[in-house]
Amino acid sequence: MARVLYAMATVQFLIPVIALIIGVSDFAPSVLNVFILNGFFVILFVGSGLLFRQANSANSK
Repeated sequence: MARVLYAMATVQFLIPVIALIIGVSDFAPSVLNVFILNGFFVILFVGSGLLFRQANSANSK
């Protein structure tokens, strides 16, 4: 489960990067605000992945 959350964090980070590379100009608030918002969700996914990894290692002992 931790790996899935890390993969989700990676994809969440890459979506606005790819949109910026392609040239999508519909970043409603601003590009910086979109990256900050996505960064917040990336941090949540990574934190959840770390918690799942910690829980898994505690259960395997």
